[in-house]
Amino acid sequence: MQILTTIDDFRTARANVRATGSLGLVPTMGHLHDGHLELVRHASAANGTVAVSIFVNPTQFGPDEDMLTYPRDVERDRVLLEEVGCDLLFYPPVEEMYPTGGVDIQVVPGKLAAVLEGVSRPRHFRGVATVVAKLFNIVQPERAYFGQKDGQQLAVIRRLVRDLNLGLEIVAVPTVRDPDGLAQCARELGITVLRNEAVSIARGGTAMVIAGIEWGRSAVLCARHVDMACGDGGDPHLLLAHNPKAFLRAADLGIPLTLSGHTHGGQIAMKKRPNTNLSITHRRSIGRFQTDGSMLYVTSGIGAWFPLR
Repeated sequence: MQILTTIDDFRTARANVRATGSLGLVPTMGHLHDGHLELVRHASAANGTVAVSIFVNPTQFGPDEDMLTYPRDVERDRVLLEEVGCDLLFYPPVEEMYPTGGVDIQVVPGKLAAVLEGVSRPRHFRGVATVVAKLFNIVQPERAYFGQKDGQQLAVIRRLVRDLNLGLEIVAVPTVRDPDGLAQCARELGITVLRNEAVSIARGGTAMVIAGIEWGRSAVLCARHVDMACGDGGDPHLLLAHNPKAFLRAADLGIPLTLSGHTHGGQIAMKKRPNTNLSITHRRSIGRFQTDGSMLYVTSGIGAWFPLR
């Protein structure tokens, strides 16, 4: 595997392998896990040459997001990539990709990037689209591989390729998940799934007990799950429950706050009136509710489709 840190060196290596057939690109920010490696395996199966880029892109981080704390271990990544058959590793420093400290001309992704994650991270997808366009121009792949987990990012990149006539195929690969269903990339970030259990988190000398329960269709099953979670010891300050029916038992136990959702407002969507809200699925379908000293907040979810939302 060749490791290339400059654009000129990569373009030379690209020219040397052009005769081997198509090239597949897997863009990453490093700190690789099996989800990334699965992308490389897909690329290797369909192309004569596989290139992986590792670049922590500063333009997709917001003002309150610390790029310097993003995990990096390029030596570990190198070993993993060699094991799965990567041919070219493009690992440029920031000054190679942004020699003037930034870019005056950027890709503005439009409406696709203005919703969902784009609401809270308004600069994120502009940075993603810009660096991906730069990588496509540098690498000149026939195919580029992305995980399905980042659905909005995938949609933005597909629109980028279509609207700018970049002439490559975007291949979406199913998300690699652990046996409990959590995406491996989330596990790598230290995310824990609470399945009818509780954890204590200490910050600044103060401990907070958070309980989380699995889905239960009925109030009885929800109550059983709440009791299981609370049986670990310690009275929870916060209960995380998909079904708001768990609030009945949470209030009995005096849990101060339950966060629930998404119920989509208990909505049934009519084909020509997708925002019709009949609120028949849950008594507490959206908003804030209180019983004695316990409070419930239910998110509504987003989107509607026929016949159910």
